[in-house]
Amino acid sequence: MPTQTYEPIATTTASGSTNSISFNSIPGTYTRLVIVANLQHNGPSNNMEELRIRFNNYSGGSSYQSVRWFGKGGYLNTGGETASSYQCGYFSSTSYTPTVSRINVLNYVSSNQTKQMITQWSSLGAADPYLFYNGGIWNSNSTVTSIQLSTFYGYNFSTASTFTLYGIA
Repeated sequence: MPTQTYEPIATTTASGSTNSISFNSIPGTYTRLVIVANLQHNGPSNNMEELRIRFNNYSGGSSYQSVRWFGKGGYLNTGGETASSYQCGYFSSTSYTPTVSRINVLNYVSSNQTKQMITQWSSLGAADPYLFYNGGIWNSNSTVTSIQLSTFYGYNFSTASTFTLYGIA
C-alpha cells in the first residue's frame, strides 16, 4: 500500500468569541480531507457541547445522516440522526482536558457520489475519559469547496481550540 501524505491546507485557532470557523476555497486535488481539531468551549464547566459540520454552507432539512458509538469504561451508547448538519462529537469546557477530534471526509471531489464521513474523537487524558466513533453521509453530489464547523448549543470555542485541514495525497 502506498504511503499517504498529509498536506496541511489551512490551520486556524479560535478567537474565544465565536462558535464557528470555516475553511473556504478548498482545492480539489486530493483523494480525501482530514480535519484535526483540539476542542474546548467557554461555556459552563459542567456542560458538554457538540461539534457540527456542514459542507458548502448547505443546511437543507435532512441532508446529513449519521450513526454513532460512544463509550467509556463498561458503558456503550449507540444512536443516529438525520439532520441539517453532521454531528462530529462532544467536547468539554476549559475546565477539562481538550477533546481531540479527527474527521475524515471521503470522495469530497466526486460529482456522482454522496460524501462519506468517519469521525473519531476522544478525551483520554481527562478524569472521565471517553471514545466516540461516528460514520455518516451528506446526501449531495456537489464537490466540497468549503467546510463550516460550529457548536450546536452556541457556546464559543475557547482560544485553546485549534483546527487543521489536511489534504491526503
